[in-house]
Amino acid sequence: MEDKTYSQMWQEFVEFYYNDVNDKLPRYTYMRRIEGSLQLAFWGFFCSFSLIYAFILWNEFASKFVYTIFPSLKFLSIVVGVLWGFDVGVVVVSFIALLILSSMNSPGAVKSGGTRYIQQDLEMELKKDLMPKFVKIFFEDGSWYKKSMYKDVNSVQPYEKTETQEEYCKRYEEEGKRRRVYEQKFRIKNLRNLKIMNPYPRLNYDDAIIGSFRDISINIYEVDTKMLKFPEIFIICFLFIWFCGFTGGLLLLVFFCIILPLIILFLLIFSFKIFQYSKFRGVVIEFDMNKNFKGHTFFHEESLRAKKIPYNKNLYKKVDLESVSFENKYNVYSDDQIEARYLLTPSMMERIENLKFTFKAKYVRGAFKDNKLTLAIHTGKDMFAMGSDFKDSDSNTFQELYDEMISVLKIVDELKLNQHTGL
Repeated sequence: MEDKTYSQMWQEFVEFYYNDVNDKLPRYTYMRRIEGSLQLAFWGFFCSFSLIYAFILWNEFASKFVYTIFPSLKFLSIVVGVLWGFDVGVVVVSFIALLILSSMNSPGAVKSGGTRYIQQDLEMELKKDLMPKFVKIFFEDGSWYKKSMYKDVNSVQPYEKTETQEEYCKRYEEEGKRRRVYEQKFRIKNLRNLKIMNPYPRLNYDDAIIGSFRDISINIYEVDTKMLKFPEIFIICFLFIWFCGFTGGLLLLVFFCIILPLIILFLLIFSFKIFQYSKFRGVVIEFDMNKNFKGHTFFHEESLRAKKIPYNKNLYKKVDLESVSFENKYNVYSDDQIEARYLLTPSMMERIENLKFTFKAKYVRGAFKDNKLTLAIHTGKDMFAMGSDFKDSDSNTFQELYDEMISVLKIVDELKLNQHTGL
């Protein structure tokens, strides 16, 4: 099948926007505004109500302890009283707002899942309808995956009394297929072994787009390496304050006298090791290459953090290249010096340098291994987004999404990955 030209893709994108997007944006905008206000009211109520326990902890335990040691600070009781009154006012106002907004709540938003006041990302409602069509603009055989769509693939629901054994076997087989799709398509294989990522405790997946262009298979994974996100951190803090209140402040005393000093000591002792860990947010893109090579070559940006990426220094040696400009910005390592120079030609290096500006990325890293080129592009933002919690989606939103996809496809052309060459 012959690939589309970029002009054809643009024409299809324009038709997609006017035929599909325009009809859905008004409903999505309404849902976002109602649900966004609802969530804001919920978090205002949740946070202010949680602070009540902090005030109780202060009044019942901490204030007595502080005023005994520093009698001159008793004037703080007036400040605490004012803050206490303000906090109670926020609780009342946010609770009333919750009651009003919940009566205006969009039924479509509730359908998206989650609890009454903490809904799933409304963008998902938009993506379910539009993303499969959007991907087809660029890849005739393309597929789009979302982690939340396959969150239950690691388990099969148990046998139900209402179904026959044949029905259960059929359901088990179908769910098994979904699980295999998830394992084969959605996850990046051996990313740690590519030596292009700082150590990370967990890799969180978001969007994944699979397709082919110019006879090159392309796998695009949007990932980040955050350990905890804001809601998780907030809930941990809330539970800590809650337990402190129920223990009369004893837990807080234990925390400041024992746990906090141990944490500080741990950070001081292991700061060198912890420094190796870094947050990555962006895309990891895998390209099949029509070049035959057996070794492993990888490159990082010239930075102190990149130098903390662990690798076997006896096996991988630094490669001296022809491009002075590239060597000033990147460090290249390989277990096959000749092969590395074959892969990183002057024109290839120039194109890799341009990728950082194309994606507005903080850094670009890459590895040649197993006849694949894998690029880790750290943009620091949510890519392939069709919506935002903070502003309405419009033509600029989808134009940016289109530009991101075209940038990925142009890597094939810019790096000439479809050329059939061999060592």
